[in-house]
Amino acid sequence: MKPVAILQHSAPGEPGHVLECLRGRGLATRIIRIDQGQAVPGSPADFSGLVLMGANDSLPWIADELNLIRAADAAGIPVAGHCLEAQLMARAFGGTLLPNAIPEHG
Repeated sequence: MKPVAILQHSAPGEPGHVLECLRGRGLATRIIRIDQGQAVPGSPADFSGLVLMGANDSLPWIADELNLIRAADAAGIPVAGHCLEAQLMARAFGGTLLPNAIPEHG
């Protein structure tokens, strides 16, 4: 089976329990360190799923990730997004993001 790609965007944003859960289910994984200069994959075809770890929203790879999310969906490849990445998933499919009425910390 193809590995699950985990896109890591910062050193503190490592996959931790996500990685343990995937490997505990016998799934191969490949961590792609966007924060260390590795490129966002141009296609999801080499992966059985994508896990997108949190990030800041003003980074140059955002457009590439939006395209990757859409391509994965079109190919029926599952995608999980954490933090900002869940917001990017909504944005990739035409959703509108609004500020929360109650501040969130942490």
